[in-house]
Amino acid sequence: MRALLGILLSLACLSMVQAQDKGVYFALSSGFGVHTLKYDLTNGRNNAGSGYLFESSIGYLVTPRWGLQTGFGLITCRSTSSLNLMTASAEIDADNDSYELRTYYKNWTEQQAMTFIGIPLNLVLRTPPAGRFRLNATLGASLLIPIESTYSVSSGEIVTSGYYSQWDVEIFNAPRHGWLTVTDRFKGNNSLNPSLMLSESLSGAYRFTNGVEGFLGVYLQYGINNVVNPSTNEVYSNGQYHSMLESQQVKWAVPFLVGVKMGVNLYIHPKH
Repeated sequence: MRALLGILLSLACLSMVQAQDKGVYFALSSGFGVHTLKYDLTNGRNNAGSGYLFESSIGYLVTPRWGLQTGFGLITCRSTSSLNLMTASAEIDADNDSYELRTYYKNWTEQQAMTFIGIPLNLVLRTPPAGRFRLNATLGASLLIPIESTYSVSSGEIVTSGYYSQWDVEIFNAPRHGWLTVTDRFKGNNSLNPSLMLSESLSGAYRFTNGVEGFLGVYLQYGINNVVNPSTNEVYSNGQYHSMLESQQVKWAVPFLVGVKMGVNLYIHPKH
């Protein structure tokens, strides 16, 4: 009797493992970490921000060790830019005198926020189970499609002046000539290109019941194409403000994601 019971228990456990060996599965996950737009400012610095992701995926295990996965995700990113510099351009005033229009950016700080739809295509790799545990890894690519990209100025000031080299005189605070101090907190939208991302993840999975597996792990995604289209040389000129991502201050930018995520795999219609 004990031998028969042991055989029956072994068969039951084997069927639970086989239910996750092949076939279709559905995955839900969420994550949080460093989600930012990575770029170098020509005259300033860029600080990374944080974000989150929500993903739903469908996969097919061709064998117990590997399969394919695709799905849909919502991803947010943030970054912050700070400028401290002076720019100058040659101008002529109303009296036909030449002068140098100077623009000083003093601790000028702009924050950018982005939301993307992500569409991944991954190769799934799995280790043999050790009891209820196993390791899962994914390697592949994803397409990030921007659905919202905004900017807002949070601090700093822009000071414009007129410098007459012939008299070695620099004039400030002359609004009539357009030389003034700007402290407006500008807000607006940016236009970004879709991004092709290389992606990978590694997680530890625990089987709760037949067909239900929870996992916790880390992920990394890195863009390989430029997502910005600089359209102007200056951030601020002639009373008009342009986001740093629209200026020549940023010539190349890619999304960068690294973080921790957790979720659940639901195995459906297992193939024995």
